Amino acid sequence: MSLYRMDRTKDRHIAHPFAGARATETLTLQLPPDRAYAVQYPEGFVSRVRELAVNHHDDEIAQLLGAEGYQSSTGKPLTQCMVQ
Repeated sequence: MSLYRMDRTKDRHIAHPFAGARATETLTLQLPPDRAYAVQYPEGFVSRVRELAVNHHDDEIAQLLGAEGYQSSTGKPLTQCMVQ
């Protein structure tokens, strides 16, 4: 069996394998989300950072958000660099 055609969309590959001269089936392979979308912060988090930025420095914002239970998009404790 060989691949006849491979179509790619944003979130999946669609493979059309064939045996002999014609396609035998269609396989859809789900792809993981792009890394940029996987680590994107929710709007509520971004709004909270903006609220705190009015009166606090980045290191203070990281500490305050950590105390409120926020984490980085990968589940790590927040740092000054993450809230810049």
